[in-house]
Amino acid sequence: MHRVILTAEQRAELNRRCHDPKTKPKTRDRLEMVRLAHTGWSIPTIAGHFNLTQSRVRHWIKAFLSGGFDALESKKAPGATPKLTVEILADLRRVTGQDGRTWTGPQVQQWLEETYRLTVNRTHLCEVLVRNGLSYKRTTRTVRHKQKPEQVADRKADLETLKRGQKQV
Repeated sequence: MHRVILTAEQRAELNRRCHDPKTKPKTRDRLEMVRLAHTGWSIPTIAGHFNLTQSRVRHWIKAFLSGGFDALESKKAPGATPKLTVEILADLRRVTGQDGRTWTGPQVQQWLEETYRLTVNRTHLCEVLVRNGLSYKRTTRTVRHKQKPEQVADRKADLETLKRGQKQV
């Protein structure tokens, strides 16, 4: 049986951490498990209260007894480190914003391969770009920039004339 006896300082720290808005909900639940164990609740009772297994509650009580309050914090999720670091994203932001050019996803992907020798899935790359506020735009093929406004206005007038059924002059 794991007995939790908190000192006055530990109780004050427990209250401070429970009321801290930065404390994550899971950590707050673990702190509450420690508080309940201190007040005399048994492991099965605490497990029933939180709808957890007894082994899970026992794990957190033992973690607190061996490591203190910091042992109740959630650890970083395991997994591969991201390929696109903050430095690479900052460099990408600098490069894409400097010449007023519109970059597409494939162009950004090619730049990463040439500059950093980094291969990133295009779909994932576009998700990361949007998540970090780096918009990429798909370019469309258009001749609007080559049109002369006078000719466009004349052609629109001709079209209106044809729609009304009148002959063109």
